[in-house]
Amino acid sequence: MLARPVFVTLALVCASSLVDDGALRRAKDLRDGSGADWDAGRYADAAAKLEEADRLYVAERGDHRAERAIVLRALTWNRVRLGDVDTAKNSFATLLHLGHETPGIDDAAWSASVAIMEAAHAMKAMDEGLSLLDDCRKRALEAGFPKIATQCLHDSGSVASDHGDFQRAIDLIRRCLAEREKQKDTEGCAWSNNNLGYNLMRAGHVDEALAPLRAAFEAVRKGKLLEPQAKVEQNAVLVLEAIERNNEPSEEAVKWVWTIGEMGAQSGVPEVVPSSRFLRAALALERRRGTPSSQLAAADRVRKLKIVAQPAEVRADLTVRAARVAVDAGDGKKALAWLDKLDCGTGPAAPLLRAEASLVRALAQAASGQAKAFVTEATTAAAAFKAVPCRPARAAALRDLVAAADRLKVRDQVSAISDDLAQLEHEGSPGGLGGKASAGGDRRNFEKLGADDPLFEIRFDAAGGKIVVRDLVANQEDSEELTWQPRNVSLNGLGLTVLGGWVVIRSFAYGGAAISEGSAAEGTRDDIGDYWPVPGKGRALVTKRGAVRFEG
Repeated sequence: MLARPVFVTLALVCASSLVDDGALRRAKDLRDGSGADWDAGRYADAAAKLEEADRLYVAERGDHRAERAIVLRALTWNRVRLGDVDTAKNSFATLLHLGHETPGIDDAAWSASVAIMEAAHAMKAMDEGLSLLDDCRKRALEAGFPKIATQCLHDSGSVASDHGDFQRAIDLIRRCLAEREKQKDTEGCAWSNNNLGYNLMRAGHVDEALAPLRAAFEAVRKGKLLEPQAKVEQNAVLVLEAIERNNEPSEEAVKWVWTIGEMGAQSGVPEVVPSSRFLRAALALERRRGTPSSQLAAADRVRKLKIVAQPAEVRADLTVRAARVAVDAGDGKKALAWLDKLDCGTGPAAPLLRAEASLVRALAQAASGQAKAFVTEATTAAAAFKAVPCRPARAAALRDLVAAADRLKVRDQVSAISDDLAQLEHEGSPGGLGGKASAGGDRRNFEKLGADDPLFEIRFDAAGGKIVVRDLVANQEDSEELTWQPRNVSLNGLGLTVLGGWVVIRSFAYGGAAISEGSAAEGTRDDIGDYWPVPGKGRALVTKRGAVRFEG
């Protein structure tokens, strides 16, 4: 007697389950079908499918919050793209009220909040965008998503910044930062410190920008918070450039430049902007504003710095510059000691570095009154520069040597150098080289890469005398003849300026053509920007994030 009711109950459950499964399959098909509409830009069709899918999930018994979160996230995005901000906001609010308990809802809510941010940025009036974000912030707080509510403050600061209201942006971001510090949100603090520093700099408060940018940079350099890395390092360069433009930078500003450079050089973390850029700037700032003794101290500081995970060319470049500062500060003996047995590496930049080291040795000997030694070394230096046809660098070196010979009254003994200089100046500048670009790549495998996985390699083909750039995902490569004129080249979205053994990453948008225009007719590595050496051994790797590390 007891078996029959149980059997009947099971049968009813199974029958009901079959009906539920059919509705749920329909909902899933609608949800999946909306993806093709999204990809094709058919946002209205996608939204219609998603709305029907959500109705089915709501109507069916059981807990379907995880599925609804996916649908509502996508619905928020499609409505934003349609410009239907009010309904997008309602979808976002509904998603938030699904609660925290179900896995996947937090991720969906964060993604939908990015759509709201996009909508706020797209609004023509700043106050409209701020109002939208403030409304969504209140909804997030009501639903128990405090970090998303704080993100709305951060995004409000970005909207104000985009409209040029930097003071309002500063006020909003400071409120955001205070909340993130209470939440112990380390990554969020890094982002907010970055944005705060940027807006303070744009508002003309360069010295006030130093502390937040240093905090953001320090978080990145610990190697655990790499998501904000590119923005943090790029904004640090903007602040650095503002400091360099100041005829009388503050003590605090110069100290900041040193700190950023040293922190980067010693961390071993792959870099978007080379830390040597800051170290060169620190040395130049000390040279410009300091006494001979402080200049010597700065040069010695650079020379002694421990540099992690960088090729020999990086240290050689900094050491040659430090030695030149020592010569100009009146200590040629110290400069000669620093340059003794200097390792310039084995890459294509090494011949120029050796020529520059020889030049500084000659100038050190001249400063010490060693006429005979100067003549010998000057001749060696002139020959070394002639072998490396970088015209601006060679001309500057020959001028320095001729001036030093005049001071020693030995110009007749280096007449060949004077003749070379005269001929070089008579020849004039060469024409510029054209740009070269190729677009392609493997988008599918690119999407599978982690942010810190290598995407491109840059290496030196010594046998062919070429700089080789390779797309590691698409297995495609291009090469550039070793030339000492700047040339803009691009492979699958990695845009480079190449000058001899140095490269600058100009742009990075995978799959595009990036740079194709011609470059300046001539220049030194200081002229082309934030340069990296091409190593003689191993390779430079560019990660999906756009950071550079050296291997081998």
